[in-house]
Amino acid sequence: MATLIPSLAHCVLEHAGERLVAERLDQTLGPRVLVWHQATVGPKQMQVSFVVLCPHRGLLMLEVRDWTVEQIERATPQAFVLAQEEVSTLLINPQAQARHCAIQAAAALVRDARLRRADGDDPLQLDFSWGHGVVLTGITRRKFNEAGLDQSIEPRFVICQDELTPKGDAPQVEQRLWNMLTHLSKGGISPERLDRIRWNIFPQVRLPLRGQWFALRDPLADLPDAMPVLDLHQERVLRAPLLGHHLVQGTAGTGKTLLLAARAQQLARASAVSSRPILVLCGSEPLSVTLRADVEAQGLGNKIQVRYFQNWCYRQLNSYGQALPAQSQAAPDAMVQSVIRAVDARRIPKAQYQAIFIDEGHDFAPEWLTLISQMVDPGTQRLTLAFDPSQSPSGVLELQSTGIQAQGEPFIVATP
Repeated sequence: MATLIPSLAHCVLEHAGERLVAERLDQTLGPRVLVWHQATVGPKQMQVSFVVLCPHRGLLMLEVRDWTVEQIERATPQAFVLAQEEVSTLLINPQAQARHCAIQAAAALVRDARLRRADGDDPLQLDFSWGHGVVLTGITRRKFNEAGLDQSIEPRFVICQDELTPKGDAPQVEQRLWNMLTHLSKGGISPERLDRIRWNIFPQVRLPLRGQWFALRDPLADLPDAMPVLDLHQERVLRAPLLGHHLVQGTAGTGKTLLLAARAQQLARASAVSSRPILVLCGSEPLSVTLRADVEAQGLGNKIQVRYFQNWCYRQLNSYGQALPAQSQAAPDAMVQSVIRAVDARRIPKAQYQAIFIDEGHDFAPEWLTLISQMVDPGTQRLTLAFDPSQSPSGVLELQSTGIQAQGEPFIVATP
């Protein structure tokens, strides 16, 4: 089975056709083949239905459409006109879109001398094969030919409905995929090259370089010699859906904090200017300062608030005109209790944030978590809590009374 990122259980699939493709890729391809769903690639972060990477074959961009022949009013190599709910819609030809995504990815990769062929005149000649294709999950090969769609999408670059169903021959499905590789090279993809490919086309998985605080994200900057990235387990967590309550479990050094920060920035970039802010809560003040600097360096300071928990409580009391407790050794606990009472009395509003990310959740008292859980928008319930099971007496978090209702099993990250 292939490695799907995110896992099939966590993929948000737009339609039944995408699910069919995800399942067939999962069943058909070997365990060393990586498949990303709805990934954004290259400096322009163009979205593509699936990115398929095989160490022995190469890199493939796939667009999936669940159109039927009856929906297609007109088709050209540039665009399709579809009848959708009695309205004609002009859409880009999926092969042209897949090709454009593949070229964008290749343009990012070819800047890296360790991925580029030294010989040849092709400016996009990488030292491994790459290509693009289309999967039409609502159209059989016979209907594809009868409708003349072979004049708009080259037949070798399409897999049709009847060629993808479980009755289809798995080796033939795989062969059709690899026949879409048009820029051929004999080079393979080693683990070191795999990390460099991911670093170049997926900026969100980059890790900070040694001696630097933050990951390099400038697409025009000189490329570093080392290209550290999240491991595949961490990337699966990063790309999992954000709706609902989720737990991220891992011991010290597994990258839990990095994942929370990356997920917060990912959501912030996709959010409208008018959206509610995102809150990242830390159990350590120095860590909150570091993460806040990263957020501001990315121009996201107006969308993401990074706070040490006690500092967040102080700001809540101050922002809503509530009395601060007297200065004493018990002041931090007294301040938390003041916020809890003010929220219960509706002097501090609930649901202030579109999403909340809690780091080192094992250090948060149950009443703190109860307070925080009330601060997330009930329409999305985006709340992610990271914890270290070794820091909890029972190895799990007791959340029943806190209002945090995690969906499914925790995402587990481990030291690679």
